[in-house]
Amino acid sequence: MFIVSHYDGSRFTVSNNEFDGVTTSSASCNNNHYWATMFIADGDKVTFDKNYLHDVSGRAPKLGADGVSSNVQATNNLFSNMKGHAFDAYKGVSAILEGNAFESVDTPITESGAGVATIFDAPSEKANDACESVFGRACEVNSLTDSGEWPEKGDVSALDGWTDLEEYIIEPVAASGVAAIVKAGAGPAGLGSAAASKEIEATPEKTVAGEADEATESPAAKTTAVEEPAAQTPAAEEPEAPTTEEPATEEPTSEEPIADDVEECNEEEPAEEEPTEKPTTEQPSSGEEVSQYGRCGGNGYTGSTKCAAGTSCVVQNPWYSQCLRSSARRAKRALRIVD
Repeated sequence: MFIVSHYDGSRFTVSNNEFDGVTTSSASCNNNHYWATMFIADGDKVTFDKNYLHDVSGRAPKLGADGVSSNVQATNNLFSNMKGHAFDAYKGVSAILEGNAFESVDTPITESGAGVATIFDAPSEKANDACESVFGRACEVNSLTDSGEWPEKGDVSALDGWTDLEEYIIEPVAASGVAAIVKAGAGPAGLGSAAASKEIEATPEKTVAGEADEATESPAAKTTAVEEPAAQTPAAEEPEAPTTEEPATEEPTSEEPIADDVEECNEEEPAEEEPTEKPTTEQPSSGEEVSQYGRCGGNGYTGSTKCAAGTSCVVQNPWYSQCLRSSARRAKRALRIVD
């Protein structure tokens, strides 16, 4: 499992990540990782934007669960070489799927997901014109190459649950440009790159997450791929990192992955992830010193920019600067070179 939301719902954005599922220990016996991302908390408000998911075979992502309600906008994601399914969804989720690109994906959306009436999947230019009355623009059609069927889910009533969130909706680019943009900017190697910077300029500042979490980097997780494109948030709360959502400590039971294949290959299911500690959400006041690894700048940041003695404020990306010692900076540069 890469990311899972659980228990009480959250507002967060997952963007510009590479979800690399290549594995020799596949639960589905096809060298694809199965459990990828699951947004299943009651009340989730999620923006899933410009991520690169490849060689994963299921729950990539899973949207909602029976008995819970949530909103998910998935835009400009690249799904590639997937020997299973990408989107999976359940009753209760209200989702907009637009401007995504699918390359060699066996099942772009599951039968269960195709049956959810509150999903709008931008199936055609004609259907997408319905977005004009809600968002003031047409939705972007998805593109599929050497992939399975994409259902016609263009009922405008599926957008009813978005009237209070329209100011946070991302405006995606055309799906034809997604592969180049995402491959250039997704993952740790793309942080701070020229390609990522150009792509960021075309991204609106607000997201569905609204009061969402900005991605922050802890010293124990310097190679995480999550970064937050939203520069403005309407709330006074300091954002939290989407990757530090507490994962479920029990294995999801809503469905079994490709049971026949699992029995044949006799592989163990992927191990559960250990919850990670949430970073502090408080900003230091402008007169205080920021300790090592603390945030000291970035778009939307209003706290202190003065780092503790022996450290200096280092720009990680346009939204996040961090107080680091010289040794930590060298280590980060080395990681980028390896990537």
